[in-house]
Amino acid sequence: MKIIDSAEIHLPAHLRETLGQGDTILVSDGTRPIAFLVSAEAPSIPRPFGLCMGEFEVPEEFNAPSPEIEALFYDGR
Repeated sequence: MKIIDSAEIHLPAHLRETLGQGDTILVSDGTRPIAFLVSAEAPSIPRPFGLCMGEFEVPEEFNAPSPEIEALFYDGR
């Protein structure tokens, strides 16, 4: 990873503000994405609990042991 000091680049104020709010900026060359600028700090507003409520249902057997997965860890002992 290359680290660039902010004094080396000229980032417009509105883009600095966007990053300061926790957003991500996609940089493209007009035809394809070439970079993401990602905020180094977490957003100041926490995500609400239950954001995807009602969009899916966790099956009852979600935490049940899986013979296939257990075989990967315990077979051959």
